[in-house]
Amino acid sequence: MKRIQEVIKIEESDRIMFISYNDKGEVNGLNFCQGLNDDEGFFKSFYCNDMRLTEFYHIAKDYVIKESTDTRFPTIELYSLLDNICWMYLELKINGVIEST
Repeated sequence: MKRIQEVIKIEESDRIMFISYNDKGEVNGLNFCQGLNDDEGFFKSFYCNDMRLTEFYHIAKDYVIKESTDTRFPTIELYSLLDNICWMYLELKINGVIEST
């Protein structure tokens, strides 16, 4: 099984993201670090799958995608979807809804 990984920077959110895909091209791993200027810290601590974030993604994506098919919302492309899910996850973590690891 081929594993594909990529790192993207989302300047608007000041975020570096780790994304891995299965051989079908589906997201099967996520992690992120706030701060575009922390490449060393990212590769040391965040260049790996965060299981909680990945599980959250698989739950939240269906809801976000469902909402985006409503004619009131534009279609959401993958990086935007991932960025929005990271914001939701971070907000829930900050507010204690999701436990910190």
